[in-house]
Amino acid sequence: MKINRLEQSYMNMAKLSVAIAILKNKPAAQSASDYTKSLASSNLEQMLQWEDKCQELEKLQQDTQLQCVAIASCSVNQSNTYTDSSVFLTPPCSGQPTENYTAFHTNFLQCTYHLKSSLALLQEPKLMDKADHLPILKTIENSLHFLLADPTRINIPSVKHSVNNIIEISKNVPLNSNFSLQLVNTMHQFFQSFMKDILLNDSIEPVQKYDHIHLVCQFVHSPTLQKTLFDTLLKFTSQFSTYLQELCIGLQQTLDPIYFENNYYVMSCLAECFMKAAQQPADLKTFLSLKLGDKIRTTLENCLSQVVDTYPIFAHSVWYLLALLDSIKSDHSQKPS
Repeated sequence: MKINRLEQSYMNMAKLSVAIAILKNKPAAQSASDYTKSLASSNLEQMLQWEDKCQELEKLQQDTQLQCVAIASCSVNQSNTYTDSSVFLTPPCSGQPTENYTAFHTNFLQCTYHLKSSLALLQEPKLMDKADHLPILKTIENSLHFLLADPTRINIPSVKHSVNNIIEISKNVPLNSNFSLQLVNTMHQFFQSFMKDILLNDSIEPVQKYDHIHLVCQFVHSPTLQKTLFDTLLKFTSQFSTYLQELCIGLQQTLDPIYFENNYYVMSCLAECFMKAAQQPADLKTFLSLKLGDKIRTTLENCLSQVVDTYPIFAHSVWYLLALLDSIKSDHSQKPS
């Protein structure tokens, strides 16, 4: 009995507090009764919206899991590496079956849809913690696989939309979270494959390489992914610098023209990333100027004279890159400390 009376007392106090709050906050031109009804209606609407959001989240998770199952069962070879010579797709000749070709591109369009839905989900603060990150990462992996496995389709609008959605997803993921670390690892693998299987692959047409460069350089705009992109580019540039140095001291006997030509695209990609990074915060410029300057600047400058006559186009790309570095370093040194 005492407990019931205590509960009733609390209820009366709560009702009194609500009544006082309504009288204090209601508009002067509106009666307390009408204001109370409007509050109740607004609260009910918010509850219904929350239920709709939960149902949307559940449906998205179910659709994403089904989509992952569909992609896993696709007959296209998806091994541990992103690309393989067997999955470079071209339109089939007349009379040949189109099932694999159609299924692969259909799966990519499904990934594009799920990336858009996942982005909308992550942009809802109340739903972000409830989102299942594993299917989102799987969708990103499959989208990136398409970028490498079918270079002839790099310019279709859905590809650009997918890249933009991945960038926006990375911006909405909390830094240093488990999801963020997994995303960075996924993108690191993609950037490595991009360098090896696109830029350093002499079977890819130059136009397609440039299309990939323009697309991949967009990841500079992601605070979460830009360092991973630059680390990968600097790694491959440093490897080429070592090759040049060995060439200068006689450890390499002959020039490899294909290797030189392919590394021209690596330098072009790095230069375009630098141009996009010029508009980024000063801390990124510091990272670029110091790290690149310490690791490869001296090597490139010393070896440049050895190839300038034989490979003038490559030499021009190196000069251009060094000029961009000087510009970034100059901008940083002029900043007030």
